[in-house]
Amino acid sequence: MENRKLKPPKQIHRTTIYELVNNDPLISGVYIIAYLGKIMYVGRTESTITDRLAHHCYEKSKLGRWLTSIQDDWVNVRIDILEPASTNDKKWLAQAEEACIKKFRPLFNDLLKPDIKVEIKLDEANLCFC
Repeated sequence: MENRKLKPPKQIHRTTIYELVNNDPLISGVYIIAYLGKIMYVGRTESTITDRLAHHCYEKSKLGRWLTSIQDDWVNVRIDILEPASTNDKKWLAQAEEACIKKFRPLFNDLLKPDIKVEIKLDEANLCFC
């Protein structure tokens, strides 16, 4: 088994889908979408988060269809964004996304290969990297 220690993100942003869409911050990174206390999706993007979410909706992915169906309740859809220290750190993005998927087992993600062990301490309430 492969063990990797993940560096902490440069910054963690917490907002809602509603605020994100209306303010359109130019942030890339790993994003964690939660609704009513349940982690729904974990993804990553090198472009902006809003561009990536728009792509999900345009492509009619499971996540995109769900986001479209609850558009009136976007104020209750939390999104946490883990911003990497370097904007072009593709390895960190992949490792952080994988670790979060394994930790939270989101509803809309396919599970990753179970033979890779990633050591990371995440507190769901605070998303603390230790």
